[in-house]
Amino acid sequence: MDPSTILGYLGGGILCVQSVPQVIKVWRSRSAKDISYISLLTYLIGGSLTIAYGVLIGQPPIYATLAFSMTTVSTLLCSKVYFERYENQNKAILVV
Repeated sequence: MDPSTILGYLGGGILCVQSVPQVIKVWRSRSAKDISYISLLTYLIGGSLTIAYGVLIGQPPIYATLAFSMTTVSTLLCSKVYFERYENQNKAILVV
């Protein structure tokens, strides 16, 4: 493996773990209200385009590591939707 491939995997690996602490925090607190939909969606769109680029040029360090990173960001997005609905249902129960 050449140095540029190693560098690509290393950088991608760091990007992969950057959102894991946020996923853990959201899961423990059962709240994602401080996370922006816009930031999550722009990350997912940009990541999808970058994965497509990596596949087209045949660079596994790009698309392999970004695929994992996109999974953690998708988890954050799903958690945000789920916990917001859960909070709204609890508010409706208290009002009735």
